[in-house]
Amino acid sequence: MKLLFALLLITAPAATFAAGRGDCQCGADAALEQVRHEIAAARLDKLLSLSDEQARALAPLIREAQQLKEQFRAEHDRRRPAITRALIQVRDDIRRDGVASESSAKVLRQARGELDTAKMRERMRELREQVATVLTSDQKQRLRQFDPRPLAGVSRDGAALEGRGERGPGQKNGRGRQRMGGKKGKRGPLMVVLSPEFLALLESRAR
Repeated sequence: MKLLFALLLITAPAATFAAGRGDCQCGADAALEQVRHEIAAARLDKLLSLSDEQARALAPLIREAQQLKEQFRAEHDRRRPAITRALIQVRDDIRRDGVASESSAKVLRQARGELDTAKMRERMRELREQVATVLTSDQKQRLRQFDPRPLAGVSRDGAALEGRGERGPGQKNGRGRQRMGGKKGKRGPLMVVLSPEFLALLESRAR
């Protein structure tokens, strides 16, 4: 018993320290991503050179996009327990039968609220299309070429690369076509336009 107590005294601080490091790491990652998003927004703002009229037209679209994102997050958080239970049911089906049953699939769809989220995604698509109508043809071309990386267009010695600040027309890393919406799970140029960081720049200009 004394040995067990001694082991607990030794391991508990280590576990606490490890957990603390994990929390700090998450906070550091969030701060890092925030700065990256701010850099991308600043670079895109300079690249597009929006007029005041365009900025005023874009601001309400971006605000609505932010509201939709918050609604989506809140709805997902609310549904998380039901989704977890439904996924466990699907997992048990697969372990037993090799495939999810139709009833389990139905429960999962209901838990996810797929009809509601589909409406949100459709509205987000409409907002992206409305953003595109505000931009000129030249701005849309620049948006397609936009590279959100912090050091895009800068050589290793810190010198600007003439004519290479963004990707070439229709290029992504030198190959293929760059989509304005971006690939799933990645921030495309239009998602940078619809970001709170870009909105903050537009609003600061209006002050």
